[in-house]
Amino acid sequence: MRAHAERRRIGNDLLRYARNRSLLPFEWAFRRRFRDGQFPIVFIVGVPRSGTTLLYQLIAKFLRVAYITNRMARYWMTPITGAFLSGSIDRSQIAFDSSYGAGATDISPHEFSWFWQFYGHLHDHDDLDDEALAAIDWPSIRASLSGLAECSGAPLVLKSLNFADYQILSLHRQFPRAKFIWIERDDVATARSILGVRHARYGDPSIWWSVRPRDFRDWADRPPEEQVAHQLTDIERSIQNAFSSLEPSAATKTSYETLVSSPARVISDLAEFLGVDIIDRDSLERLQLTPSSARADSQLEKRIVNALGVRK
Repeated sequence: MRAHAERRRIGNDLLRYARNRSLLPFEWAFRRRFRDGQFPIVFIVGVPRSGTTLLYQLIAKFLRVAYITNRMARYWMTPITGAFLSGSIDRSQIAFDSSYGAGATDISPHEFSWFWQFYGHLHDHDDLDDEALAAIDWPSIRASLSGLAECSGAPLVLKSLNFADYQILSLHRQFPRAKFIWIERDDVATARSILGVRHARYGDPSIWWSVRPRDFRDWADRPPEEQVAHQLTDIERSIQNAFSSLEPSAATKTSYETLVSSPARVISDLAEFLGVDIIDRDSLERLQLTPSSARADSQLEKRIVNALGVRK
């Protein structure tokens, strides 16, 4: 059964690759047509499990922006063409649920990892050096993302932490009109959540998950709590350093706790930051969110606090 499923997956991947290749002439034509670059590309950044997916879903549902759907993500080589083939989106059907960042329906926001892997040549870590950044196919990335925004007539919002968290200033150089939204969360709760994902996905909390600092292999023999503490510290330091170099018009910050307690206020502030309209303001004003409340046992909680070097 497993071998059959693997063959089927590979077959599906090959078919999608062939479909993308066959659509490239259309994509090149669309890139020439939609090349003005008037609308900004918007990047959501933050550590894993800090509320980035929920924020992405709320922005996609309530703000007049473009975003990548699960259906569109199948066209990672030809995203503008994929947007036309995917048709209209009923944003009222966007649900605030996900499995490790992935929504279940065709219209759920997608991280577009296939696109970044295809054009970005990602390495075994996510903090790319100058040589790796120079090898990226930036012209294709710019043409595809700017074209998507132009054909949609709105800013394009993206969430791909593995590519964006460490590359904020590089992305800003490639997209001078880019805007960045940083969402933070209590570090203890975030670390607890990451350890929970490690256990749920791999059955082993020592196996690394999600964004990888440049030196993550050096931490392979350390306790999982220390690995995660280093992961959070390194990512947050990189984002903070980048934000200190950006103009206020290009960077803004919120928190998971504020988003859950006051979603209408946060989304309204982001509408002003992005210069876009709110869709269905009445539903947004009525929206109530429930924070994640999973708790670790006291000993694990103590180890997390010690690893982070903080006191609760």
